[in-house]
Amino acid sequence: MEEVLSELEALREAYAVVVAEKGIVVAENEKLKAELTNAHKTYEVLLLEYKRQLRGLKTPSRERVPVEQLSLLGVLTAIGRFEHDAPEAEVEKAKASPTKKRKKRKGSRRNLRLIDLPSEQIVLEPADKQGDWVRIGEEIASHLEYRPASLVRLDVIRPKYKRPDDEIEVAEVPERPFPKCAAGPSLMAHVMVSKYGDHLPLHRQERIFGRQGLPISKQTLQDWTFTGAKLLDRIVDAMWEDARDNASWSATDSTGVLVRDLERCRRLHFYVVLAEAKHVFFRWVEKNDGASVAKLLEGFTGYLQCDAHAVYHELFRTNASDGDKSLFEAGCWSHARRKFFDALTFDRARALVGIGFINRLFEIQRQTYNPKRKTADKEQRARLARPILRALLEWIRNERDELPDHAPVRKAMNYVVNQLRPLCRFLRDGRVRIDNNVSELELRRLVVGRKNWTFLGSDVGADVNCTITSLIASCQLHGIEPWAYLTDVMWLLPSWDQRNVLELAPANWGETRERVVEMLERLKSFR
Repeated sequence: MEEVLSELEALREAYAVVVAEKGIVVAENEKLKAELTNAHKTYEVLLLEYKRQLRGLKTPSRERVPVEQLSLLGVLTAIGRFEHDAPEAEVEKAKASPTKKRKKRKGSRRNLRLIDLPSEQIVLEPADKQGDWVRIGEEIASHLEYRPASLVRLDVIRPKYKRPDDEIEVAEVPERPFPKCAAGPSLMAHVMVSKYGDHLPLHRQERIFGRQGLPISKQTLQDWTFTGAKLLDRIVDAMWEDARDNASWSATDSTGVLVRDLERCRRLHFYVVLAEAKHVFFRWVEKNDGASVAKLLEGFTGYLQCDAHAVYHELFRTNASDGDKSLFEAGCWSHARRKFFDALTFDRARALVGIGFINRLFEIQRQTYNPKRKTADKEQRARLARPILRALLEWIRNERDELPDHAPVRKAMNYVVNQLRPLCRFLRDGRVRIDNNVSELELRRLVVGRKNWTFLGSDVGADVNCTITSLIASCQLHGIEPWAYLTDVMWLLPSWDQRNVLELAPANWGETRERVVEMLERLKSFR
């Protein structure tokens, strides 16, 4: 009996050891499962970033669904939450009457004589022409040639005369904008537009001028640029005050730019501000945080179109008072759609549905937008967009809970839900766009320029960059040729009434130039 009891006790001890070992194994198993889950999440995040980078390298950056995916409109109808027949009808119409390809006409080419260019003529007479021949017409064959740009040294000669009373008479020196500078406004404007408009760094311009017979250093070109920008600051400052006090909507975005420092380059943050399709500004801040951005855009009212970056929170918090001085955030549906595009690799079916809803909003924007008035029909746009928004939110509510927290599609859905109020601000005012693409397009100037000049030399160089780029961008916004504009206003600025300097802004230049034609003609005689 004692032997049986001892064996039973041994079995109990062995069982206890097994149970303890099982607990350890279970705990280790749970730990490994957690590590595996975290590794899987990390893998998905890295894979998402890899796919995004790969798409940027090997495919066009435009976020567009291929033609074969047009069936996503049918998906929206099939889920029973999208009761709008127009898209399906448009697809059926497109299938019934496909777009005809244009036939290329052989032997046809552009009529060069319709292009407004200076012309030179060469007359070729027949080699055996006789005096009694009668000319009955002509045949003209045109082609294009290039005449290199030229630098001109302008010598202002003032003859000296001795009057009968022995007094010496000589003409007065015409006033120049930069009397101590070797460059005139036209050359200075050329250097500015070449660098900040055409992204041609000064060291390349130095070589180009050398080929044209003018040995000049990069430092001298920089001095010319700084001198001109110091004069043009007055116009940009007046434009900024006008936008801050009167613009009812603005759009903004930012990018980083390197600035040379003693040991290593530091990063400044450049912001573009498009004010009511009237002015374009570039400004920079040392630190990209809420306080800096709030100070930069202090005083702006109405609607501010931007992405959902945290740096704008302080700005909207401090300008959320009621009344005419409020600043309201307007969201960007392009950013919302981009998150669904990023999720295509992981959950193509749901991502296509989200893209389909948002694409429909962009179709409505195109249908209701009036480019001449630069506004959309508010009532029509809201009437067409509200059913789409309700259907999108219902689809998100039904689908989101079935997805894990780390799923890219769920993150895209969360973005729409969290930013719903700013994203729906376009329903309140026809001037508010549904995307922030206008400011992103303007910001490309800096992005493209950054690839050429790599970094800025100093904070002063950053200020000069902002001043000149703001004027060039504003000129192109209003269809004005930047070189001619900068040349004219640099001649006018020294004698212009500083209280009315806003009249020289690109937005007002068409009207102002009509009033100062005679003054500019007099100045041209000295150019």
